[in-house]
Amino acid sequence: MQSIARVVAFVMSLVLAGRVAGACVGDCNGNGSVTVDKLITMVNIALGNQPVAECEAGDVNSDGQVTINEIVAAVDNALSGCVVIRVGSASGAPGSRVTIAVTLGTAGRIVIGTQNDISFAPDAPIVGAPPLPECTPNAQVKKDPVFNFQPAGCTGSQCTGVRAGVFGFSPDTVDAPIPDGSTLYTCNVTISPQATPGSKRLKCSMAFYSDPQPMDYPADCTDGEIVVGGP
Repeated sequence: MQSIARVVAFVMSLVLAGRVAGACVGDCNGNGSVTVDKLITMVNIALGNQPVAECEAGDVNSDGQVTINEIVAAVDNALSGCVVIRVGSASGAPGSRVTIAVTLGTAGRIVIGTQNDISFAPDAPIVGAPPLPECTPNAQVKKDPVFNFQPAGCTGSQCTGVRAGVFGFSPDTVDAPIPDGSTLYTCNVTISPQATPGSKRLKCSMAFYSDPQPMDYPADCTDGEIVVGGP
C-alpha cells in the first residue's frame, strides 16, 4: 500500500503545482549546507521565538511550523551533508544538438526516488513532442522514470521546462536504492540557429528525494548551462 501511495503521489505531482524546493532540510539560506546557526534558528521557530519565514527550508511539509522530526532531519544534513541533484552542462554552436546529464549525490543516505524540474532558455530548449521530452533514463538505475514538459498541457514555445521523476513503479524497482554518483537521466537540447553566443541557464528547482520509510525530503539542486559558441 505504501508503494502504491508513493506512485500515486508522484503521478499527481506531474500535473499539479507543488511547493517550490531549492534547499535541503535546514538549509535556511539555500547555500547548500546546514550549519549550527541554522539549526538554532529552527529550534527557535519550533519554540515560537522566530517566524517560519526565517527558515522555510526547515518546514518540510509546509504546515507553518518546525517539528522535532524536521530538526532531526536537519541535524542529519549538518552531519552528513545534503542530498543533491546536479544538472549538467554542455556546449555547442548555434543550430547544434547537445545532451546534458542529471546526476545524484546521496550524501550516504538510502535514496529510492527523486524528482526535479529543469527550466530552459527559449533559444536552447530541451526538445521533444509534448507532453514527452527527449529524456532518456539510465538503464543501470533500476527505476521507471517519468518525464513531462512543464507547465502541464503546454505545446511548442509554451513549454518552458521539464519535470522528471525517477521512481520505481513495480515491486522490483520501487524500493531499489539509487547508487551515489549515478546518472539519473539525460536530456537532448537543441540550440537555435539564431541563438546568441553565451551561457543559457538550465535552472534546477522542485527537487525532492524519497527514502524507504517512505518520506519525501527537499534536496539541494544545482543548475546547469548550455554554452553557445560563436560561428
